[in-house]
Amino acid sequence: MVKEVSGSVKVSSVNGPVLAEKLANEAQLSTVNGRVEASFERLDGTPTISLHTVNGSISLTIPDKTNAELSAHTVHGGIASDFGMPVSRGRKLGGSFNGQIGKGGARIKLSSVNGGIHIQSTAGGRRVLHT
Repeated sequence: MVKEVSGSVKVSSVNGPVLAEKLANEAQLSTVNGRVEASFERLDGTPTISLHTVNGSISLTIPDKTNAELSAHTVHGGIASDFGMPVSRGRKLGGSFNGQIGKGGARIKLSSVNGGIHIQSTAGGRRVLHT
């Protein structure tokens, strides 16, 4: 577990989850067999964030006032977002999504082969759903 880092973070694993919380800058997190979970306290400027797994899910939590360009791709899984972005719903598995949160800024890339992708929004430690 990586915790409370304000600088750049790069973490990788082969077998097991990669967990990081209270981040505030660039991050490259990846694993082959396991989930990737990351939470950011803030995203200032235009950091690049990359979360990747082959066999596992991805969960990204970012502040509700985030400005970002988002790209998400999964082969066998769904994509869900709290930001009110038009993400495909239903029984179809796999797919890609590209969109902008706020005014754009941070570059976020999420990819999983066998797992779902979840993008959550928070404010003051509480989940915020945008419609």
